[in-house]
Amino acid sequence: MSCYVVKFHPGASRAFRVDAPSGEKIDLALSHAAGFSGSAESLGYPHALFRAHHEMKIGRDEGALLRLWLMEELGRSGMKIDEAWASLDYHEILDSNV
Repeated sequence: MSCYVVKFHPGASRAFRVDAPSGEKIDLALSHAAGFSGSAESLGYPHALFRAHHEMKIGRDEGALLRLWLMEELGRSGMKIDEAWASLDYHEILDSNV
């Protein structure tokens, strides 16, 4: 598994962490994702993932409980709480903007 930092569209304001299997075709896969990242509704983020996030969104209360559980488990594994909060993904950013 490899970690990449990807800006899917030149007009986007954010880059994203992408965890993907190592391999020869990762550049092709990321370029295909970039090809679907030009929507005005989700500029710089693959539109299908944006729509899926909004269609299958976990409720606010359930999300808060899951987040607390996750933070507790990460703490048990040795991760510091500030490191855990800093690792929130783009879905957290999407949720905070609605």
